[in-house]
Parts: sequence; structure tokens; C-alpha cells
Amino acid sequence: DLDGHRTLVGGVFDVSARRRERQALEESHRRIALANAAGGIGTWEWRIPEGELHWDDGAYQLMGASTASKPSYAHWLALIHPEDRDAVERNLQATLHGDGLDWLVEFRTADTSRSVRHLSTVGR
Repeated sequence: DLDGHRTLVGGVFDVSARRRERQALEESHRRIALANAAGGIGTWEWRIPEGELHWDDGAYQLMGASTASKPSYAHWLALIHPEDRDAVERNLQATLHGDGLDWLVEFRTADTSRSVRHLSTVGR
């Protein structure tokens, strides 16, 4: 409606630096993904207060889980070999309630083909 009764006020901003930073971050993510794939590494992030667990494709593969499944603490624990679950959970709880921030644990997991895999995970 350009009948002369409306006014539009705006600004122009230089977002070049922001675009360069975004491109650098995207490139860094690509390099990390390539390094993880080459090294057979999976990464995860657990936002404990929100109860959100995020896995990359490598973590899904190593845990023997379908990428169609949504990871959760209960889901992760169920993927751990039954003989290792209690020890892993005790280790995790000790880390969460202790003074240290680092978490390192080894465990077995049995994927849907029931093949046993020995894994090590580290977190901070």
C-alpha cells in the first residue's frame, strides 16, 4: 500500500564478519566429522538438566543403534551389555556426584545382531 500514508524506517548492517565466522564454523564441523569418520569415533552430548542426549552418526554406529531412534539415558543404558550396566551406571553416578569432571569408562555393548563390541567413552 504505497499511497503516501505509510513510512518505513530501517537500517543497513554489514554482516560480512558474521558470514565469515559461520563459514569457518561450518568448515570446522566438516573437518571434525571427517576426522571422526576416519578414526572410527562417535561423539555425543548429554545436556543433563534438559535430559537431552545427542549422538552423531558414529555414536549410533558404535552403539549398534538405529539412527531412527532417539537417544536417551534409558536407551543408552539398555544398549550396554547386561553384565556391564550396573558398573557403568555406578561409575557415571560417581563422576556426576564427585569432584572431578572427567568421565572414562569401558563397557561392552551388544547391537541388534547380538555381536559384542568393546567400547571406551570419555566425557567432560
